[in-house]
Amino acid sequence: GKGLYKIQGRVSEEFGFYTVEASALYKVAMVPDPRYTDTISRSSDNYSKSSQSMKGGINQTNTAV
Repeated sequence: GKGLYKIQGRVSEEFGFYTVEASALYKVAMVPDPRYTDTISRSSDNYSKSSQSMKGGINQTNTAV
């Protein structure tokens, strides 16, 4: 299933191609990221606060206007 896995095994190379010979596979527990939870209400007040904080960022692109 979907998730993050730890693969334990050996990497080998034959004819210029690499393969992984897995001897064990473990599913790793993931810590939920609070930035992607659906519990935050998306009101216009929250949107205006986030857009104001984004305006304070630094534009590092060199584009001619």
